[in-house]
Amino acid sequence: MKFYPLEKLHCLQHGYRKTFSVAGRNLLLLQDEDQTYLIENRCPHQGAPLEKGLVKNGTIVCPYHRLAFSLYDGKHINNSSYSCQKSLSCYKPRYQDNLIGVLLDESP
Repeated sequence: MKFYPLEKLHCLQHGYRKTFSVAGRNLLLLQDEDQTYLIENRCPHQGAPLEKGLVKNGTIVCPYHRLAFSLYDGKHINNSSYSCQKSLSCYKPRYQDNLIGVLLDESP
């Protein structure tokens, strides 16, 4: 596993969101209130990007089909007429010095 730095800690604040391409993955780092989340920037339903999705109360809503997913465990929350059996990929943010990043294998 390798630590990939993403952002300086002082840059994180409520409403922060930024995408990163790391080790063949497209990731979305975001902060809502005092919680920091790191997810795959891809809706598991049909692959739409999530960076413009609504984030509230620990969930993100895909801007294309309005499916909601938990930012804690990636599970689909039944909030629309669409169904999704797949979960959103969530990653544990890691901290090193004044940086936030992620531990990943060097290739997906």
